[in-house]
Amino acid sequence: MLNLKIHQFSGIHSSKGVNVFFNEIISNLDCNFELLRSRFTEPFHNRNSLIWYPRFVLDIPQNNFVITLHDIITYEFNYHNHIYLMFYKLYFKAMLKRAFVVVCSSNSTKNKVIEFFELSGDDQNKLIVIPLGFPTVYEDLPIQKNTINRKYILTITNSLKHKNNHFFFNAYSKSTIKEFYKLVIIGDISKDDEIFLIDNKVNYSVFRNPSDTEIKTYINYCDLFVSASLSEGYNLPAAQAIHLGKKLVLSSIDVHKELYLKYANFFDLSSIDDLINYLDNIDVISVNNSKHYRSFKDVSYDYKTLFKRIL
Repeated sequence: MLNLKIHQFSGIHSSKGVNVFFNEIISNLDCNFELLRSRFTEPFHNRNSLIWYPRFVLDIPQNNFVITLHDIITYEFNYHNHIYLMFYKLYFKAMLKRAFVVVCSSNSTKNKVIEFFELSGDDQNKLIVIPLGFPTVYEDLPIQKNTINRKYILTITNSLKHKNNHFFFNAYSKSTIKEFYKLVIIGDISKDDEIFLIDNKVNYSVFRNPSDTEIKTYINYCDLFVSASLSEGYNLPAAQAIHLGKKLVLSSIDVHKELYLKYANFFDLSSIDDLINYLDNIDVISVNNSKHYRSFKDVSYDYKTLFKRIL
């Protein structure tokens, strides 16, 4: 019988979303397991173990493992035309043959993996889906006093290409709401985007490294949350905004509609006018305050069931 070990290094040395996912799963995983804190795993010492990697990593020496794959954004945008792309595709297929299963966080991610890595037959059968849920890790954080002295539109982003910041900023600069609402940006944006906002006389503020409590506070008081992403694995800030009962306008990518269809409004990425129309009509944007959604306790239960089936 195999013992369950969890590769902690890959869970905590990752994005904010994967960090939350990892901590939510292990805090709700009602079974015995050992945390592996080193980056590298020794195949000899772990040959009687099932090792779970909470995200995809390249250096996996042993055969008895499960990987969770949240997205393939790095390969979509950084390696799409890269000289090493063929190597990554061959490596992924070889890794897939050695894995028990690869768990995708959504059907959208699974479909992208199949298409991007050109999988078929038995390779496709190694992919399963355990959908993510809504995090509870922020529920106990306090909401502080609102420090922004006017109505504001919020986006939580970074300067990477898939965040599609310029599309949103362009739409915002052309909308009528820029005269009445401030634009609040959490995260990093490019110098070009900052110059664009200044040149177009957008009243904005950027908060690059707020605490979790501050992020919850900014979301709580915003009048609208917007994400224009071209690709996501989960979009944790959108889930937080939904949990706090906010109005959301999201890009109509598959994963957004799969996870948040009942809770958000969606604009067509091929039409900047579609987003402008939502911004201009902010007062009539709908909001769904239902709290009946899948939790990470449900997600943990599905992982526990998977691990028990393998063990």
